[in-house]
Amino acid sequence: MEGREEKASQGLWNGGQAPYGYELKESKRYKCKELLINEDEAPLVRLIYDKFCNTNLGMAGVAKWLNDNSYRKITRQNSTLERISASFVKRVIDNPVYAGKIVYGRRRNEKIDGTRNEYHVVKQDKDSYEIYDGQHEAIVSEKDWYYAHEKRSKNAYKREKVHSLEHFHILSGLTKCPRCGGSMYGVVNRKEKKDGSGEFYTDMWYYLCKNSKNQTGTECNFSKHIRQDIVDREVEAIVKWVLKDSDFRANVLKSVGSGVDLSGLLETEDRLTNDLRKLETKKKKLLSKINALDADDEAYDDLYDDLQSVLKTQYADIKAVNENLVQNSILIDNAKNKQASIASYSDILDCILDSIGADDMSDEVEKEIMNSIIERVDLFPEKQKDGRWVRRIQFKIPLNIEGKRYDTVDINPKDSVDKNSLPLETHVETVVLMSREEMQKA
Repeated sequence: MEGREEKASQGLWNGGQAPYGYELKESKRYKCKELLINEDEAPLVRLIYDKFCNTNLGMAGVAKWLNDNSYRKITRQNSTLERISASFVKRVIDNPVYAGKIVYGRRRNEKIDGTRNEYHVVKQDKDSYEIYDGQHEAIVSEKDWYYAHEKRSKNAYKREKVHSLEHFHILSGLTKCPRCGGSMYGVVNRKEKKDGSGEFYTDMWYYLCKNSKNQTGTECNFSKHIRQDIVDREVEAIVKWVLKDSDFRANVLKSVGSGVDLSGLLETEDRLTNDLRKLETKKKKLLSKINALDADDEAYDDLYDDLQSVLKTQYADIKAVNENLVQNSILIDNAKNKQASIASYSDILDCILDSIGADDMSDEVEKEIMNSIIERVDLFPEKQKDGRWVRRIQFKIPLNIEGKRYDTVDINPKDSVDKNSLPLETHVETVVLMSREEMQKA
């Protein structure tokens, strides 16, 4: 470590993959590899700084402009994505190497709170690491780099909400793009009145596919803005119908209450425990790989992000197994004590039913309720003739019918599940009419 720090202080490259825009060549002068500008890659780096410094575009905006104008990265080593992401632009803007600098100590191993021997690499504050003049040629001027860095710092603050403080995007993340399947998030169309009062007309809120802006490297051409109030009211109507439906409700209560097979639950507990043990082992191996990365390697950010993405999935899987273990444990206790939870679960369903769409319920609370009972909401690519947008709702509420598990309620009769299981065909028209009436009242 001391040798690396000494090498950095002399302005020499510390090893690892060269950053984009540079290549490594053996140097007789320094008796080590040195950075030389790669003129095939450097123009993209210069263009990123030009757009970021000389326009009002942010990092995501620069990435979108480059992709829209057919600029692509040259793939190399472990990189296979030609499209330019906002995270790539961020790495280029943040790296002082492009201004002819060498950095040492930007990352440090720190112990993970609540663990004994688990560590992770943490990026340090800019005042905690050293920046030395490098021996390599800069791709951009020092002035441009510091200007870009200052602009990044100014734009890094968390923007506080100042308009429509009580509005929450109730189904943000739950609604799925009908084209690419990605999550849809909330956006607003807000216009200021022309009388100079500074007041705004009534906001119009929409759901928009997160991949439609070409910022993530995943391209989606579904750019339609779908009104939130219409989709929200339609989903509310469907959820109310589902929770009121006697057959649905009876099967839900049966699945969490009486008739539970204790031996099957115990087998499930053993299986989940074994799955959890395997996932924990995989997690530890991933943490070891992350900690083994060379923090001064320029390929570190890409490798770190890739491993962190896999690790995030592992944590999500562990969380899901733990949640299933908790739910299974509750069912075991109920079965052992011969106390079905039908009454309490029924009360919960009644509470949810009474709350959804109530005048005195806030958007924030309704958003929490929807996230607790709904897995996803699939939409049609176009509004249907009967006014519907919602094609399918997948519920988190467990539903077992004659030994088969159903947790998806499809409101399209042509694609519905077994008609003998759920009386969708006889209720679809009612759902549509309820949705229309609520939209008209709104």
